Amino acid sequence: MKRIIKPAETPTSWDPEALYVKAERSVQHMSALDSDEWGLTLEFLAWAALANVSPVLLVETDKSWSSLYHALGFPPVEEKFAPKPIAIGEVFKCLTAILPDFTMEHESFGILQTGRRNIERHSGEPAFEGVQGSVWQPRFYQTGAILIASMGMTFTDFVGKDEAEVAKKLMAADGSAKVVKQVYDGRMLCAAE
Repeated sequence: MKRIIKPAETPTSWDPEALYVKAERSVQHMSALDSDEWGLTLEFLAWAALANVSPVLLVETDKSWSSLYHALGFPPVEEKFAPKPIAIGEVFKCLTAILPDFTMEHESFGILQTGRRNIERHSGEPAFEGVQGSVWQPRFYQTGAILIASMGMTFTDFVGKDEAEVAKKLMAADGSAKVVKQVYDGRMLCAAE
């Protein structure tokens, strides 16, 4: 049998490297005052980690096969095509099922943090007001480090040495000593190991 119709490269919409680059750009804008940027960074990392397993896992398939076909590397078949990804909550749910180190706690935090980010960006409500950074930043670092490790990188690769030191201290203060050592040394366990 000869395959006649062949896919092209994964389109940027679904490409794990393109999503990771967006996370890198987002992390450059993070500061203590821009809490919603942290949520955006986490969202991009989650998309990239799931796409790194397979881009088709990002595709919403309940109504049409067009997005799935596109994610496989084929040109869109609809005249006015717009990629239709799954909701970010579903992304976190999939990651919990697929990545051994990504727990329900990470899933819940990811959904909460990206939900806050969406409220902050798309409504008049100040979603991060009154939420102490010391409460969510250690969990952000833990969750992000697991996602980054699942793509074969270290947290230091992603945020740089100085920010990795800050993350290490915040996680230690949060009582996450085991995770701190794994995150900082880049030794998180992944499904591929």
